[in-house]
Amino acid sequence: MNRALSILIILIALSGCGSSLTLPPEKEQLQSLAKASANNPDWKVNQSQAYSFLKGKCPALEALSLDKTFPLWFLALRKTFEKCNYSPEQLEKRWSQLPSIPSWAAEDFNKRMELVARKNQLKKMQAHFLVQMSKPIVIPKEKTQLMQRAIKLDPKNQSYRKRLYKLAPRFSKRVNRSNIYAVARDFEKAREFKKARGYYQKIIKQKKYSFALKIKAFNRYRTSFKVERNLDEFILQTEAMVRFIGKKRSGSPKNEEFKKAYTTSMIDWARAVWTDHRRGEAREKLTRLINSKIEDPENEALIYWLLGVMAIEGKKHRLALDHFEKGNTFDIEDTDLKEKIHWAIGWTYYLQKDYKKAAGFFDTTYHQYDAGGFRNKLHFWAGRSYKKAGESSKATNTWEELLSVDSYGYYGILTHMELGKPLSPLDPGKDQSKNPEIEILEWLIALKETKLSHAFLKSFQKTLVSPSAIKDHLNLFKKAGYYEGGIKNFFKLKGEDRERAMRSHLGSAFPRPYKRSVNRAARKFKISPYLIYSISRQESAFNPSIRSWADAFGVMQMTPERAVILSKRHRVPYNKVGDLFHPKTNILLGTSLLRELKNKFQNKFIATVAGYNASERVVKVWYRQRYNGDPIQFIEMIPYKETQNYVKLVFRNFITYKRLESKDQFLVKSDIFKKF
Repeated sequence: MNRALSILIILIALSGCGSSLTLPPEKEQLQSLAKASANNPDWKVNQSQAYSFLKGKCPALEALSLDKTFPLWFLALRKTFEKCNYSPEQLEKRWSQLPSIPSWAAEDFNKRMELVARKNQLKKMQAHFLVQMSKPIVIPKEKTQLMQRAIKLDPKNQSYRKRLYKLAPRFSKRVNRSNIYAVARDFEKAREFKKARGYYQKIIKQKKYSFALKIKAFNRYRTSFKVERNLDEFILQTEAMVRFIGKKRSGSPKNEEFKKAYTTSMIDWARAVWTDHRRGEAREKLTRLINSKIEDPENEALIYWLLGVMAIEGKKHRLALDHFEKGNTFDIEDTDLKEKIHWAIGWTYYLQKDYKKAAGFFDTTYHQYDAGGFRNKLHFWAGRSYKKAGESSKATNTWEELLSVDSYGYYGILTHMELGKPLSPLDPGKDQSKNPEIEILEWLIALKETKLSHAFLKSFQKTLVSPSAIKDHLNLFKKAGYYEGGIKNFFKLKGEDRERAMRSHLGSAFPRPYKRSVNRAARKFKISPYLIYSISRQESAFNPSIRSWADAFGVMQMTPERAVILSKRHRVPYNKVGDLFHPKTNILLGTSLLRELKNKFQNKFIATVAGYNASERVVKVWYRQRYNGDPIQFIEMIPYKETQNYVKLVFRNFITYKRLESKDQFLVKSDIFKKF
């Protein structure tokens, strides 16, 4: 389908998508379109299909549903069930002869068919479509609820029951050796802790279950108390697990499975005690364990790292360094643990103000890693350590090298700041990709079938496996308003591919939707629109329909409880939870929260952003305990890893959006973190 037809369909769609056309395109528009499409032999056919579809008359829809040359034949089929007055018998017959619906469109189709079946009181068919609706859903609770509704409508269908028992084993009529752990785990997920613990205890106590399954069950048993926020019982049951495994180990001291399980459980016990602010007791347990010669390199390295972190907490940097360096002597396969130890060694040198050693360690170590965020982090701090050590030329050379591989990221922006280099304005790019025209998507966009166009792209993106394929199709995500997909696919690109894509597809990586709502909120609450975009991008990737596990909703991930308070305080219209799915309302509420945080934290960028992600109380504690006047150093010392990364990414977003809006180059000054 060519561009002219797309325009025609959009004009028709805008003129009314009901049962008839009320404002057809003007004569001049049609003549222009006809002239532009003179070389397209299928244009008249496509035009006819478009008119037939949008008029929505039953015979025309039936004909289109059988015409496989029509890209949206399945949508026409759906509309026949919704618009044609079929009898219940006709509906059942047509449903029995359904062709295969494209997988990406099946979810929408099944939802619509369930409504039709319900309207016509066809209980068995309604149950059938409820089961089909459950298949693509990823949230277990929602899957289970749909299956329960289906069984209630068609109680004699045994296949539905089997599917329910597989999805939610706690509903199984029989609990036996093969499913007891799954049943217990499912009760735990459903927060029916008493029942879950009863089954876990059976596994732990009965001889017929393997040692591996007993440990699995004991781990879940103790963790269930933590999930229930009963920390005291969690610690007691962690100790009980250590004693349980200890007895097994005493009876078979050479059994490797028992030895490894005992070491792991002791580490878990020490960490649990540590979270209860009993650092000395935790340190004692780990020291006793490491002195017992456990002969387990990964766990030995982990123990030394934990002891080092505890020493840092106690301001004993020299002791911490000894522990970290001992941990670094082991051959570690766990990449995450290796990164933690390497960072801890260099960082401890830095905190001790032994900047030469810090620079040398960071400089040597970053070369061991492939391109990526951790390498850039080490690279930046090598430069900063050189600068602190008075070796400015080495610092400059190190940072210039970093800019050649990371000019847009968090550490690249900090490097511009350190070198006093201005940042140039950025062009979002016109997204003139080389992608072949995807006819189905063009129709869906033109007809404003937003959910279906997003579903199509979610499926289509699985075919984009090479960097060139991703770059050639990035514009589609932005065009369809599927910003989340555009961001996700852009950041699949690595290294030089991403750097090149930045020059032509920045609008896909950093989109700016809902401009009117953002600008309105920015004016009302005197908050930079760059910050609103930056927070929204990180919170939801601009998905207005998203709902988190913590029951936060929409573009800026607002909770209903907070929305009620903010709406009253700032006179933002808000009546029900569903309002949070409207970008206009959500952005106003989210921006009002940013205004409050900015006021409370006296315009401090880091505290405002961290407060949006974590609680205001813990942010105040971090500043009191960890801030020494250096904001860049403080960010690295934020103890919540999620919040630390969040602050870094929001800052990167903030500067990038400023560059996209700026006409002139500008300097990023270090006081931006203290007051913005």
